[in-house]
Amino acid sequence: MDSHLDPATFLVCERDLSHIVGRMMATRAAEDLTTVARRLIQDRLELGPARGAAIVHPVSDRDRVRLWDPTDAWHAGDRALFSLPAVRDGQRAFTPCAGEVMQVRGRAVVVRLDGESGTRIYGGAPASGDTVSVVEWRQSVEDLIRTLPDHDSVEARVDYVLWSLGEPILTALLSVLRQDGRFVAVDGRWFLRSIAVVPSDRQLEGLAYAMVAAADRPLTVGEMLPLLPAPSSQGDAGLFGLALGLYQRPDLFLNIDSEPRPRYSLAAPPPGDYTARNAAFDPQTYGLLCEVGDTLTPETVQRLWELGLLSTVVERRSPVIAP
Repeated sequence: MDSHLDPATFLVCERDLSHIVGRMMATRAAEDLTTVARRLIQDRLELGPARGAAIVHPVSDRDRVRLWDPTDAWHAGDRALFSLPAVRDGQRAFTPCAGEVMQVRGRAVVVRLDGESGTRIYGGAPASGDTVSVVEWRQSVEDLIRTLPDHDSVEARVDYVLWSLGEPILTALLSVLRQDGRFVAVDGRWFLRSIAVVPSDRQLEGLAYAMVAAADRPLTVGEMLPLLPAPSSQGDAGLFGLALGLYQRPDLFLNIDSEPRPRYSLAAPPPGDYTARNAAFDPQTYGLLCEVGDTLTPETVQRLWELGLLSTVVERRSPVIAP
């Protein structure tokens, strides 16, 4: 493999977006940033430079993807290209993988990597100023990159391009995906808005009812999908459709986290009929709010909500959703 890389070969153009759209239409599957980048790179390696003008968008700080360096300053929400253990040509190696900094803990960061459900911890530079370990780490990455052109596998060739030009490629892709209205993002993955199945208003209201009793903490979109009344679409079409539906009903659902990785709590008590399964007193007035078996008035429901008692008092009756 030729070790010389021309950055212009890997500029993002309309053909790349057409390929992404076509894949998602065919597979009905979402893709993370690393997957999109690897497929773009493989396309260039097989077909050569793009025949078309590069897509140019203003790049904000939140679009920038940097190569992970333990000596840099990092903040929650930053995106970077991290090293991830892998097997290449039968040998252990490190593959580049995009990820997002979820939390900073002292000199370490908690990272969520593309394709992984959990998190990993990457350590920062030592506080003592002894950076021998950092120098050794950088040298190991440089040594790895130098050996990759000697490998013939597609994975190793793509690794080499990502290690060498990953920062501009990933930054451009992230900027384009965020500013193209055809795509919607949830939890670090991208999907086509046009094939997402958005729940009806009655389904969303049924989901809100379910959350009254089922949720004692904010929920991710994935955790909410099983609570959605039928008929609900499964897979990525259902997941991303639910994400769009939640966004359209701020009267019911409140996103308490970052937009790319939302977690929702109820914004207000869902409308409907409530029956008390426990009695309750108002701790401020000591007045009786309800007894077991009472049908609650909207005013009582609101007061129980304000006191944080609604989920422990009511017996929810979810509406029947017509097929």
